[in-house]
Amino acid sequence: MSTKIFTPASNLHETGGTLAVPNWPFPVNATEDWEQLIQMLLDRGKVGSDGVTALQAIAGPGTNIKLTPEGGLAIRMINRTGGASVLGNVVTPYMGWVVTPGSTTLSNMVGVVGASPDNTHAGRLYLAVSIPGGLATVSAYKDSARTELVAEGALADNTGGTVSLTQENASGLSFDIDIEADAAAADDAYVTLGASQGVALTDTSAINQTGVIYESGVADEAPVWVVVAGKCYVSMRANTAITCGSALITSAASAGHVDELFAADATKAQRLVGWALERKVTADAVGTIFCQLALRQTWGVAA
Repeated sequence: MSTKIFTPASNLHETGGTLAVPNWPFPVNATEDWEQLIQMLLDRGKVGSDGVTALQAIAGPGTNIKLTPEGGLAIRMINRTGGASVLGNVVTPYMGWVVTPGSTTLSNMVGVVGASPDNTHAGRLYLAVSIPGGLATVSAYKDSARTELVAEGALADNTGGTVSLTQENASGLSFDIDIEADAAAADDAYVTLGASQGVALTDTSAINQTGVIYESGVADEAPVWVVVAGKCYVSMRANTAITCGSALITSAASAGHVDELFAADATKAQRLVGWALERKVTADAVGTIFCQLALRQTWGVAA
């Protein structure tokens, strides 16, 4: 079977000068078509005039994606693990609250405790600012009509700063949010829970594992490489043994680590991280084990 993509030159007179190329996206029958063909070949990995291949353009220095020497596909994210990054730690997308400030500027919502479907509208809170007695007050509501109050807090004046909201109506919700100085009463702000470009450690027995930290020592809130497919080293707990070929699942005892699942167990399938490619035994310190990732999901490339 011929591997040539073009019909023999002797057939050109039968096709009116058009090359017959099976499954080709366009006919090559004019000068501009040849230019398009050549550009497509360059775009699909041929070396361009500047010596840069299509792969290098996608995964080269300065981009947000790279291929690791171990055989992994890594993307650049932001370390939000709360400390310096640790190679092998299993991570999940960092969930943060995005503030839509409204006419009175609110910003930087942090320290959220107790948020749930019961006290938010599918991960959204509706805010209102009032200034009773000259005190900047922020109220949070579950509904857009702002009738179901779930948290409230106030400053001692109206000079701006961080407002600490505590639960109302036994909602269990509390958080901090910044407000501008000389705030005016308004009810057009809201906050929405969403995934940022950051990564945080998985909880114990997590089912939202989406990547593995590729490098140690990156400061919190700094860019870090995260492997999302292929092969990499994954953190295992101290004083444990893992058999080559066994499944690796998110640890039930240590956040960001894996445990061995040697026998099939359907109740733990959602915790799968990958498959051990070596036998490893750790003593009194944590270690890493080489594995083939089989994560439940992967990300697109961060913009």
